Amino acid sequence: MSGQANAAGDGDARARRAASEDLDRDLFLEAGAGTGKTTALVGRLLALVRSGVAFSDIAAITFTEKAATELRERLRAELAAAVAGASVGEAKLLRTALDDLDGAAVCTLHSFAQRILRDHTTEAGLPPRLELVDEIGAEVEFAESWERFLEGVLAEAPMERALVLGDALGMRVANLRDVATLMGDNWDLAVDRIPALDGVREVPTLSATELIPAMRELAAESRRCIVSGAAADSGGPDSLWVALSSLSGMADRLEAAEEVETVSLLEEVANGPMPRGRKANWAPSFDKDGVRERLRELRAAAGDRLDAVGGDCADRLLARLAAFVRAEAERRSRSGRLVFHDLLVQARDLLRHPEEGPAVRRALRARYRRLLIDEFQDTDPIQVELALLIACDDPPGAAGPPPWQELRRRGGSLFFVGDPKQSLYRFRRADIGLYLQVADWAGPEARETLSRNWRSSAAILDWVNAVFGRLVRPASGSQPGYVPLEAARAPVGRAVVAPVLLLGTAALGSGESRGISAETLREAEFADVAALINRAVTERWRVRRGDTTRPLRRSDVCVLIPARTVLGPLIEAFEAFGVPYRVESSSLVYATRPEADLLAVLQAVDDPSDHLATVTALRSAAFGFGDDDLYNYRQLCEGSHRAWDYLSPQPKHPVADALAWMRELHTERLWRSPGEIVDRVVRDRRLMELAFAEERHRDTWRRLRRAADQARAFSDSVGGTLRAYLRWVEMQRGEGARVVEALAAETDDDAVRVMTVHAAKGLEFPFVVVAGFSGTTAPSRGSRSSELAFPPGRGAVCKLGGRVRSRNSDVVTDSEKHHAFHEDIRKLYVACTRAEDYLAVSLYRSGRKPKDWEDLPAEAALPKMTLAELMAHTVAEIADPRRSRDAAAPHPLTVASAPDGDADETEGPDSSARRLAEVLEASAWRAGRPVETLPQDAAPYGFGVERGQPGADLPGGTDAARETAGGPSGVGVTARGDWEREREALWDRAARSPLVAASGLAALTDNGGSQSRPGGAHWPDTGPGGVESARAAPPDSPDRADPGLAKDGTDGGEPVWRRGRYGTALGRAVHAVLQEADLDAPEAELAPRARRYAAAEGVEHLAQDAAGRARAALGASTVREASRRRHWREFYAAAEVDGRLLEGFIDLLYEAVDGSFVVVDYKTHDSDDRPVLRNKPGYRLQIAAYALMVAEATGRTVSRCVFVFLGPSSVHEVEVEDLDEAVQDVRQALSRPA
Repeated sequence: MSGQANAAGDGDARARRAASEDLDRDLFLEAGAGTGKTTALVGRLLALVRSGVAFSDIAAITFTEKAATELRERLRAELAAAVAGASVGEAKLLRTALDDLDGAAVCTLHSFAQRILRDHTTEAGLPPRLELVDEIGAEVEFAESWERFLEGVLAEAPMERALVLGDALGMRVANLRDVATLMGDNWDLAVDRIPALDGVREVPTLSATELIPAMRELAAESRRCIVSGAAADSGGPDSLWVALSSLSGMADRLEAAEEVETVSLLEEVANGPMPRGRKANWAPSFDKDGVRERLRELRAAAGDRLDAVGGDCADRLLARLAAFVRAEAERRSRSGRLVFHDLLVQARDLLRHPEEGPAVRRALRARYRRLLIDEFQDTDPIQVELALLIACDDPPGAAGPPPWQELRRRGGSLFFVGDPKQSLYRFRRADIGLYLQVADWAGPEARETLSRNWRSSAAILDWVNAVFGRLVRPASGSQPGYVPLEAARAPVGRAVVAPVLLLGTAALGSGESRGISAETLREAEFADVAALINRAVTERWRVRRGDTTRPLRRSDVCVLIPARTVLGPLIEAFEAFGVPYRVESSSLVYATRPEADLLAVLQAVDDPSDHLATVTALRSAAFGFGDDDLYNYRQLCEGSHRAWDYLSPQPKHPVADALAWMRELHTERLWRSPGEIVDRVVRDRRLMELAFAEERHRDTWRRLRRAADQARAFSDSVGGTLRAYLRWVEMQRGEGARVVEALAAETDDDAVRVMTVHAAKGLEFPFVVVAGFSGTTAPSRGSRSSELAFPPGRGAVCKLGGRVRSRNSDVVTDSEKHHAFHEDIRKLYVACTRAEDYLAVSLYRSGRKPKDWEDLPAEAALPKMTLAELMAHTVAEIADPRRSRDAAAPHPLTVASAPDGDADETEGPDSSARRLAEVLEASAWRAGRPVETLPQDAAPYGFGVERGQPGADLPGGTDAARETAGGPSGVGVTARGDWEREREALWDRAARSPLVAASGLAALTDNGGSQSRPGGAHWPDTGPGGVESARAAPPDSPDRADPGLAKDGTDGGEPVWRRGRYGTALGRAVHAVLQEADLDAPEAELAPRARRYAAAEGVEHLAQDAAGRARAALGASTVREASRRRHWREFYAAAEVDGRLLEGFIDLLYEAVDGSFVVVDYKTHDSDDRPVLRNKPGYRLQIAAYALMVAEATGRTVSRCVFVFLGPSSVHEVEVEDLDEAVQDVRQALSRPA
């Protein structure tokens, strides 16, 4: 272990000892991803219990209810296990803790605040009975309150001018609602920072009088045009003349205009063009540049006047909205029906109350002697203040509630644990700057760090450190410093492929994806993702299972996406490639077709006048009508009936029967709850049964059940109508809806998991695919028409659409974008650190760049990138650390051409996909980081295995004899351990692919201790020699990376000449020539074909070599014999063997004199030495599999199997001498359960 690793291990050991032993010391524990922070938290709690601290004196605060439940169950298990080996006195403490656990304050901070308020309702000024309104009820109540408010405010005289002028300036009612929603989530800040309406000045009268003289003067300048305005001899009227002459009429209209029309005219002036005009059209004395400058000043002055009025409108509207949310908060307080944010604000205000606060603080400090907070990086200012006011003492002589910075720690009362690099909840007021402030307040004596990662392989962590060590840079108040992660996980086996895979690298620089549409880009990206997953499962990549490994299952794979907008294309790709999947994020509910069908029916039932919804429902799977059915019905109704109006009489027709069913349910909706209506639709329309027609029927069932559960929850919470329920659903489907916890997984469903990064926090997966980041993922990084922000220490600013925005709002928006950019980087970090054994990262991006991209400094260019562009830039920087020649303005998307530093500096950068792959390979070798690149049109090729992994794969599992124990009735009951092993064996059998490529057989065997990659080639160790040592190894060395087995892969999208060919580019070119040329082809025919296929493979310089090897193959004695017998070239063969379909492409098959078959396989060889077949066990299995397929399919004997090795200047024919034994080895490999 390196010195750095030793230091990390020592630091971790010190931090863990402090957590479990230094119980009288406050601790601020920064725990990186996968470092076991929950273990440290549980250890601290157990140590407190053993020291005599009762659970009633402890509050353990988590971020989510799910985390609280998991922590409680973990504590229960640990306490129960500890009792067995404890002394009598300690056992008594542990049993008491077990009894007290259910009533302990192990909960979210909202639940903890609710406890405080229920114990002190009188002091808080609340009614004795408190009721927590859930999110559904809160959203519905807000919607109803907003409708009432809007109806009233539109009639208020004091708001008339702000509303009318605001509408003229581009504001819409929807903008008002958006800002009111944001303000409701932060109503405490609105109360503190936004002044009352009577303190905000009225919107002044908008006047353009001062601009009119300047407009007339500029209009007069148009008379100096010496060419008639209508002249078209040089391309039409002069553009500057058109702009100037139009100002005269506009000035006349402004003089007579009323205020609203003045807004429209000033917008026309402000947004008018700035034409250059043609100098030849004007008098010699005409100062064109001076006139254009005066025109620019006029347009700017018009815009400034509009902005000033818009700012005044924004101030009035913001004050009125603040009064609305304040009134709503007061109403909830009086009624005792509080939402989640109310709990925190009311509890904080209680602790800060000048009269009641001191006594309440003393009571809480006496009750909760220890406060432990998990996920502290996601805390907000109210939560910090609430926690510290309870856990710390007031400073001596404090007259009132002190600020938290002045509180005194009591020693051992506080335990914070979190990772600032995983702070993702800024939309919930999580403030990374606050985390850093608290860390500074705690001081170095309280700070400890956990950096040993127990989740991911060493290779993945090397890559994560290399990338995010560059991306996560300290920034005041918005980004912490990066703490590298050290691998603690012991290696168990050698990897089949490189642990880190990069997709879409060809998009760098001038790659093929430059400038394509987002839709096309995502189609290509997700097709690559689906193909990669299929390959990983088919080739049975190994993943960790305890101290051994087992084959990868689909349920081991998780695809992490940034938001629901990319879900549609991803699902389409999965369905096209036959990839089973299940969508697990709650934020992705209502995003799939079955749910859309259900909603279409509900919308049609609710509103008979919505004919679009009616037709959509009829076309859905719920009714199954085609366009021809609906057209015929429309023709039938022509002139006599009102088609689609199910409340009116309809002709006799199957469509009319469906409409009658809608009419019946429409009538019943008045006395049935939304939950009952949803159940009726699902039952009557047989939506559960229809799911059988889909590949993923279980996922459809799960999502329909989820929709029905939410409808029932809506009914129980608010008892609203179907229309109210549909409005609420529409809010959930909006991109701004934030639901972050994952849905419960179905453990017996072998399907790829899909979720957002937020939902994946705290989870881990053997194989993680990070995809869909080719667009701007954070809404706050884009430009939105509705925004609200509370800048640190001052007021509030908003954007209400158009020019209705607070003064200096652009400055605040830029600051928010800066914070969002840093949070986006942390989002990528969280995604990549979920991986245990394999990590695939998509770099697909459009390659578009702003016009001034080249001139931007790095600090300005990087935040303008999408996350995929940012990752691509960083990977390229790792591949070649040299910056562009102008260090002050490095081009973010430039990849330097030569990693060895020997490039000609006069040449421009080479950003081709092929060159980039070479750069990344070299980087992987040099830094000891296995990096695999996956260009768009290539299968994955790895360049190393996990660092330090000894030996070959260990077996995935063992069969054990079943042991039974007699139950009460004498019936044998399987022991749990045996049951788990049996279940695991069934999993392995179910996960075993029914289709096996002949070239994939080597991956099913240990091959005498050598590790096979997909297709059978051996992976070189990443050690001192790395990639280069593997390339320099002897031709027959088992450590040499050999692409010769890369055949028989998936052929989707491949040209005919490449099908069945997946080796090196030279090998594919040679095989293509031999596939097309006749066995008696003259030499003159080979050269043109070789040039064509070498060019197609991008190895034009090897065309002569390809032709020479093809010529040598046709001259081999075995091939000459085949030319005289009945033969078949590039022959596809398949046969069922032991319940599995074995398939592959045979280069040459011919019939011998005795009627048996002979199999010939070409192999390009980079040495003229005769190959030794025992050093290539994968080759032996591959050709024996061909023999087995032919024998099984035809019932005839295969007498010989011959390799034709084609060296640079030689040909060697090598026959498999133990063919019968090799065939038996193939059967044995196919019969393996894992």
